[in-house]
Amino acid sequence: MNPSILILLMLLLLATPDPDVPALEPKVEEAIQANLEERKAAFWKECRTAAVEQASRFVDSMLLVQAPWTSEDSLLPPPRPERPLLDSARIEVDTTPLRPILPVDKKIRSSGGSTSSSG
Repeated sequence: MNPSILILLMLLLLATPDPDVPALEPKVEEAIQANLEERKAAFWKECRTAAVEQASRFVDSMLLVQAPWTSEDSLLPPPRPERPLLDSARIEVDTTPLRPILPVDKKIRSSGGSTSSSG
């Protein structure tokens, strides 16, 4: 007989339910299902945490690989724009006569700029 057929028959015999095993009580079945749900939730939480950590390490390593090329661009300020050429026809010569901004005291001017009083 072919060994693969023999293995298949053995698996079928093992997979069939045993008629001698009594059914579980409903309370026990509920407790088993609750425990199974808790284990599933814990497994998926651990799986998500591991996936996020692995993705974070992957992204961090990608950023470290790209860092030498991006650091040069981000650390240099942008170039200064060029100044436009001045149009000589638009520049007007200011012919306004100059005058002092603050009023000039005639006493200070006549004494030679000395601010000390001889009083």
